[in-house]
Amino acid sequence: MPTPLPEVETPIPPEVRAAFKDLIHTLLDTYRSASEPKTIPFSPDAARQIREFHNDLVARRRTDLRDVNPFIARWHEQAWRVSLVLHAATWGPEAHLRSIDEETVKAAIKMIKWFGAEQLRLLSVTRDALDMQKLEDLIELVQNYYNGEATLRDLELRNPWKKEEVKRLAAKFKKRVVVEWKRGSERGGRPSEVLKVL
Repeated sequence: MPTPLPEVETPIPPEVRAAFKDLIHTLLDTYRSASEPKTIPFSPDAARQIREFHNDLVARRRTDLRDVNPFIARWHEQAWRVSLVLHAATWGPEAHLRSIDEETVKAAIKMIKWFGAEQLRLLSVTRDALDMQKLEDLIELVQNYYNGEATLRDLELRNPWKKEEVKRLAAKFKKRVVVEWKRGSERGGRPSEVLKVL
């Protein structure tokens, strides 16, 4: 929650200021001004954590986060960057002598998840407006050309509507449209997934 500023600010303790200044100067001298580049290694467990973080997002990037995929695709990269910063802040000029460990990566991923949630929250208004427009276009198509009911197969083959997108919209706007299985014709045929306008 927002809080008012106090009349007298609490200053950063002088020893904290001095330690931070020393750390930054040491890191600049060790890495920025180095005559040869130094590589900070990472442990196999750290790499596994980043890989799992990336892989856990893949399914959502294909479905409910598909429209913001370019943002989400960078989250695991950002986790690597934050891991590097946390590692360097912890070990200073010895950072290249130690591997980035699993705990550091976990902390970085936790930070990225928080920032990612905030990013999605900020994008939600725009995403909802775009989804509403997509829904209206889909409903208009199904009502005008399919009498209010169309198979997902037909929407995908004859129109630019992927099954995953139609299902995502149906799940989001349950009071407007529904996807359900419908039996084949009386003469046989396989059941079909159908989008029905409510």
